[in-house]
Amino acid sequence: AMDGVPGLTQEAVPRGETFDYAFDLKDAGTFWYHSHQRAWEQVARGVYGVLIVDEAEPPQVDQDLLLVVDDWLLDRDGRFVEETLGELHDWGHGGRMGNVVTVNGRVRPDILVRRGERLRLRLLNPSNARILALTFGSLRPTVVALDGRPCRPHPVSENGLLLGSGQRADLMVDVDAEPGARIAIADQAYDDPAPVAHIAVGEDVLRETPLDAPLALPGVEAAPALDLETAVTADLLMQGGAMGTMDEAVYNGQRMSWRDLVRVNRVWAFNGVAGDLDTPLLEVPRGRTAAVT
Repeated sequence: AMDGVPGLTQEAVPRGETFDYAFDLKDAGTFWYHSHQRAWEQVARGVYGVLIVDEAEPPQVDQDLLLVVDDWLLDRDGRFVEETLGELHDWGHGGRMGNVVTVNGRVRPDILVRRGERLRLRLLNPSNARILALTFGSLRPTVVALDGRPCRPHPVSENGLLLGSGQRADLMVDVDAEPGARIAIADQAYDDPAPVAHIAVGEDVLRETPLDAPLALPGVEAAPALDLETAVTADLLMQGGAMGTMDEAVYNGQRMSWRDLVRVNRVWAFNGVAGDLDTPLLEVPRGRTAAVT
């Protein structure tokens, strides 16, 4: 009831009006909220925020740091580009991509730490289209939560921490670099690794041996096992885009050609429907595993 989707769970909040969201925080973790009204524009403008729900017994760390990695489309004077918002070219390709990447609203900031510290890094990718593949130089982070859910601790892949739009990850990392080191957090999803921030190790030393405390978050043992043998299954076929081969699709109950779909800015389809599906994709009993392919 508090998800905020206009026309589905509530009416849109009118200009100049307010709406109070109230809900119980039943799960600890790293979450976020964002506009569902013209999200392709409002989220691109930064209408979002982070919701951090602490564990009843938080893990032992020296710093709990939030890193929001976003991109912005700016002109040569550093102004936000408005005229291309909602452009069909972006919708038909990979989405609206920014040309400037920030961390917490700053370009390539330094994150000050001490040798021997254990950091909890909460990462969020709120961008409309950019996929991140983050690397951490000589540091060896451990993933302890994905999208707000504790997971079994595992190292970040050699190919980087992959975060699509809206995804989150919690990492634990022990700073074992020497004082004075400056370690790049880099994105290598598209080109050669490009730094988005730096871990700057100060001259003070906190400890020489790693913190003797578990990495796993509380609740990881409660992760349910997925029963794939009796799963309710459904196929979800995505077609379209400027580089696709979709010849036609149904829009508002009418079968339309690709050319006609372009005229109404409907260039993607799911299971042959360019717009809202008339019926739910599948219905699943509570507690049953669902598999969508």
